[in-house]
Amino acid sequence: MPRSRRAVNKGIVVERSTVSGSQLATEGAMAIGIVGTASVELERRGQQEIASRLAELQQALLRHGDQLSNREEVLGAVAEVAGQLRAERPNKLTVTGILNSLAGGVQSVAGLATAVEALSKAVHAFL
Repeated sequence: MPRSRRAVNKGIVVERSTVSGSQLATEGAMAIGIVGTASVELERRGQQEIASRLAELQQALLRHGDQLSNREEVLGAVAEVAGQLRAERPNKLTVTGILNSLAGGVQSVAGLATAVEALSKAVHAFL
């Protein structure tokens, strides 16, 4: 298998310490968690459409994320969008720029492409 396609071992060594499950979360799991938290916050603020579309993207990532060659980059970008959307005053340029990049980055996976497009439409109506 070519090196670029191999899974990276992110092993952990712990000596004489206690570690919680959240401390063991991978970057991808942390990104999914950020998206989930943002969805809840947006819902609480009355932005149901964006919250719903963000939650749908989260589910699409869980279902189809393994089909992406750039999975970690996509997860990081989605987490950044979620963080921006949680902010009181999201940076419109940052959010739209990342969403546009995401659309290109996930176009080979139909379920993800549809979810990114739906979120993008909801965000454009809001911002």
